[in-house]
Amino acid sequence: MNVRTATIKDFKKLYSLGSRIPELKVDKHEPFMTKEEFKSAIKNPYGVFLLAEEDRKILGFAYANMKDERMYKTACLVYLAVHPEYRHRGIGSLLSKERLKRLKRLGVKLVYSWIGANNKRMQKFAREQGFKRGKEFFWFDKKL
Repeated sequence: MNVRTATIKDFKKLYSLGSRIPELKVDKHEPFMTKEEFKSAIKNPYGVFLLAEEDRKILGFAYANMKDERMYKTACLVYLAVHPEYRHRGIGSLLSKERLKRLKRLGVKLVYSWIGANNKRMQKFAREQGFKRGKEFFWFDKKL
């Protein structure tokens, strides 16, 4: 398996994978991200966008954004996605570790992520990766 930086040439395969992963959907009617937003993420000079592939098949991807966080040396871990057929094989862990390694090389000192309150699987994964419930950031929301 190979982990590498995603390029715009990977867009179609990456977007197709992301669209099929239910945990990434914004709601039951919207895709996880619009095509234009997703292309911007891949091209983001202040981001780290990685993919895992094997035999030219994309098995998963990870994205972190530092754009608004550069001055604080922080990064938001936006996405970690693994094709459902390839889960529980260490791909998510590999992508996560490589993403953190690259962020550290870029001078990032703190990473944060939002995980849905009902997404117990991702909460467990985050704890297994050494993350703790936030002390630096708190999520607030309000339905309108």
